[in-house]
Amino acid sequence: MKYPFLTLLLGLSLWVGVQRVFAVDTLKVVAVMMEFQKDGQNDNTTGDGQFDSDSSYTLDNINHNKEYFENQLEFVKNYFLFASDSNLIIQYTVIDQGDGIYNHLTLPAKMKHYRIPAKQDKESYDEFNLRLNQGIMAFSMDALRKVTGEGLLDSGKTYPADNNDSLRVDDSTLVLIFHAGATQLTDGGLYGSLGADTPSDIIDSYISPQDFKAFDGMVYHDDATTVRLSFDKKKGKGCGVFSKDSTYFFQKLMMSPETASQDGLNFGIHGIIINQIGRAMGLPDLWNTKEGISAVGGFCLMDVAGYNTYNGFIPVLPSAWCRVQLGWVKNPIVAQPDSNGLAEYHLASTHVGNGDNEIIKIPLSSSEYLLLENRQYLPYRTDSMIVKTAAGDSFSYDLYDTTYGGPWVEMFSDSLCLDDSCHHRRQNDRKAHGRMVSANSYDVGLPGFGVLVWHVDETVIRAHLEEDMVNANTDRRGVNLVEADGIEDIGVALSNLIETIYLYGGPEDFFPHKEYADNRYVNTLLPYNRANRFFGTQTNTGGYTGITITIDTLQGLSKQQKYLNTAAYQLGHTQRIGLFAADSFKITVSWTPNQGAWPKIVDSTTASTHVVSRGDTLFMVTDSGVIFKYRADGTFLNADSTVDSTLNKKGFRCPSSFSVGDDGFYFGILDSLRTATILVRYQPNSFVMLDTLLQDTLSTSIALLVGDTLIFGTKQGRLYKAARSFDSALVLSAGHPVTAFAVNGTTFIAACNGKVYQGATTTMVSSVTVTPAGLIGTDWRLAGGNVWPDKAGMEWVICDAAGHVTLLDNELRNLPGWPVKIDSRAVLSPALGDVDGDGRLDVVLPGNNKVYAINYTGTFLSHWPFIADTRTSLGQFTSSASLFDLDGNHRMEIFVPAPNGNILILEGDGRMYEFTAGAKVLNRSLPLGGKSAVSCVVRNLDQDSSNTAPHEEMEVFALNGNGVLSCFALPTSRGYGAGWECEGGSYKRHYMYSGKTPQAISTASSLEVDTLFTCPNPARRVNQITIKYRLSKATASVGVKLFNSMGDLILDKKGLPNFSLWNHYVLDISKLAPGMYTLKLEAGDAFRFTKLGVIR
Repeated sequence: MKYPFLTLLLGLSLWVGVQRVFAVDTLKVVAVMMEFQKDGQNDNTTGDGQFDSDSSYTLDNINHNKEYFENQLEFVKNYFLFASDSNLIIQYTVIDQGDGIYNHLTLPAKMKHYRIPAKQDKESYDEFNLRLNQGIMAFSMDALRKVTGEGLLDSGKTYPADNNDSLRVDDSTLVLIFHAGATQLTDGGLYGSLGADTPSDIIDSYISPQDFKAFDGMVYHDDATTVRLSFDKKKGKGCGVFSKDSTYFFQKLMMSPETASQDGLNFGIHGIIINQIGRAMGLPDLWNTKEGISAVGGFCLMDVAGYNTYNGFIPVLPSAWCRVQLGWVKNPIVAQPDSNGLAEYHLASTHVGNGDNEIIKIPLSSSEYLLLENRQYLPYRTDSMIVKTAAGDSFSYDLYDTTYGGPWVEMFSDSLCLDDSCHHRRQNDRKAHGRMVSANSYDVGLPGFGVLVWHVDETVIRAHLEEDMVNANTDRRGVNLVEADGIEDIGVALSNLIETIYLYGGPEDFFPHKEYADNRYVNTLLPYNRANRFFGTQTNTGGYTGITITIDTLQGLSKQQKYLNTAAYQLGHTQRIGLFAADSFKITVSWTPNQGAWPKIVDSTTASTHVVSRGDTLFMVTDSGVIFKYRADGTFLNADSTVDSTLNKKGFRCPSSFSVGDDGFYFGILDSLRTATILVRYQPNSFVMLDTLLQDTLSTSIALLVGDTLIFGTKQGRLYKAARSFDSALVLSAGHPVTAFAVNGTTFIAACNGKVYQGATTTMVSSVTVTPAGLIGTDWRLAGGNVWPDKAGMEWVICDAAGHVTLLDNELRNLPGWPVKIDSRAVLSPALGDVDGDGRLDVVLPGNNKVYAINYTGTFLSHWPFIADTRTSLGQFTSSASLFDLDGNHRMEIFVPAPNGNILILEGDGRMYEFTAGAKVLNRSLPLGGKSAVSCVVRNLDQDSSNTAPHEEMEVFALNGNGVLSCFALPTSRGYGAGWECEGGSYKRHYMYSGKTPQAISTASSLEVDTLFTCPNPARRVNQITIKYRLSKATASVGVKLFNSMGDLILDKKGLPNFSLWNHYVLDISKLAPGMYTLKLEAGDAFRFTKLGVIR
């Protein structure tokens, strides 16, 4: 078969990332009007907590009574009727009864109780944000308990609904609170953040079952009062609120203000309500919920930019992915090749399609696919948008007429410009007024029209759906818009002295489009990136798919319209973009044989073993004893050898990682009774059981010595040397696991029970045993190499689980400058390589949200540690680093899987590595997805022979914590070389540096202090600072002097570290008064000055 992998894909369900919400006939919404206790004059809110207490606007004018809110829900009903292709009917009722004089229910507190206005000086931003969320949950608690306490949601309750129907409350009923006041989202109105003056307005949010559970029992303090958040509990359901008669249990709550208009801005609440109904039906937010910015722009209802289009009055439709999840498109077209590897389809717009021809799905891998949809303002031969109001008025606007700035300007502006400079204006008699209840198009808020291409990654969706962070990772989103201009700028902020503007997408993001400045017609997605185009049909893990997609208009059935490139315009450039209005586009898809197919789902429960390679083939063994084999491009070896289940069928489980020798792969695996460890040598399609270790298991990797001799440590404190049998063992500390070891020729070093042992592999006798100074606990890791170039023999780097790191010489003595302390909460194996190009090996260790690079003197390299996330900590790294010189500059790039599911690639200067060709996006990490990997491997798999794919030299591959195997192809430059290519340094797992030899730098002829700085600086309320300095060569003496602002010498220290290149020294400043000081470092006859500020 010519396309075996594609045939497999077409047999898979590619919608498993989200539990599909089947098409619902009727969705019941019970809306309840609710006021706050009346606000004071300076309570930082819009209005006073009562309905109709703020200014009136042209659209959604007051009175905000029951009829007004019914008008809002009538628009919502009509929106969903269109968006769902008549698959969903919203049935609603508005309840306006209770204990207030206006028959509104009243909350027990003022609005400001539920929204604190500002951060307290003593609290962090994380604590402040938590209190903001607690305030929303306090509102949810009070509001829902008020509704249920009145018995309004009891069994048998029936209310008059729209269309003279009746609504009977049941367990599936959605509750919507219409509260008095405005939303905090529009605070500042026409003046933006500069006009924001009501910080205690509530941010209206959808409250999910997870929210009720997460906040139950928390204590909320609003600056004046303290309340405990308490919700009801139902076995097997979690937290929520029971109806008064305990019949029904409510775990979802929607909330909306009476208006979003304030500060001169006329803004609607339709988008808020419609978006929250989408959440209630199971859709996740598609904006970046981690950073609070847009991710898919104004192209989808589930992005904040999408539900606020046309000033929140007319939100755009849900994206293709959302409509499929909701069951509104039951049978989208799945692209399949004919015998020539081609397929051709017509893609209809949402206005004229029949549901099944509105979306085309193109599989890329077992967990990724593209969705294509044709989004248009109106049908091809229709020009005018028509909006109808509750009063029976109709307003008509030509969507393609930009004479006065477009239909949005005509709908909302008081006056219209009569010339380009807007010196002459006239009154706008076409401005809309009243209360909208319907429109003939709900996509008029799109920034353009044409075909949108969505890249869906089910691996990411699976991992982050429940926590509502599907698009929180900028490097790898679950649902991502392929931006047709080739620049991923949605969500990017542009700042000037006055304000910050965020980009939400523009006409340039639709296919096809014409770029007039370059006379370029953009209508094709290729299997790899083109010059100036960072999109293609690769998978998110860089896998080559061989798929080409072409999008064309049909002759005589489209019209072209010119618009400005939005992103360019915000930067001060005028670039014209041509779009095509059409009811249908021709989509042509072509496949090349033997396409790449990454990632692979190999085992949904494992990430305990490392992936290895031989030639161009990847091998890995899962916890269940199954061995998977793939070529470097992701294709199968052949139909019979992709998976080997021999060990699995015997009941063997929990193998160690592969160690790769010339005659096979070695690993240990538990027998079916879990009482013995069997040592196995594996060659493709054959196994040799070497020996059995009774009542003990491996605690380390297996190191391969010359021939077939193996060394490994066990949980019972033994260090074994084995050939055909376990012929010798050294007991280090009986009953305590060997946590790490390294082998250098005939010498071994091992860590066990808080001690380090050194001996000869020939005799397996320990000759030296020490307890290194500065380390704590017993769980240690180590690595070896010639780290200190001026000393004979090897040095050994050892670290513990608390972040203590030391360097021992070949006699196991601590070297000067060690130990050092890093911020780490776990023990990871050190990696070695020349990071800064000084000809010496450096130590690389990931920590807590940081990656450290330390030179032989114990000094952090310049610009290190690298901070993975400067806003919100990613937490502790759980994977060790690999090193490889990609660009041949004698500085090792660092590869380390991060907790956010990316493989970071770092330069020697502590910055992200920048690709110059062949990568999806410049200056980005590799998106691995899911939980962090054990480690990654950087190795040349010799598969650079494709005539169609870009030239590739180096592959990076790893297995993540969700059992997904990924492989990336990276460009290299001449002179590249391996450093520390995997866990253990190499596949032989010696934990010794055996990579590219560092290029020694000649010693300078004269002594100079190249660099000098102190940290922290200024020294704010600390008693110690660290002086870091770099010497051009070693010297006999180094000292430091400190002078006050009057020039008086107040401190003189001698005997500082005097090594060539980087050094550091911790200086006690506890007796220094606040002020500015001058620090002078003296090295022989050389010296250098720096300033030091001290703050008490």
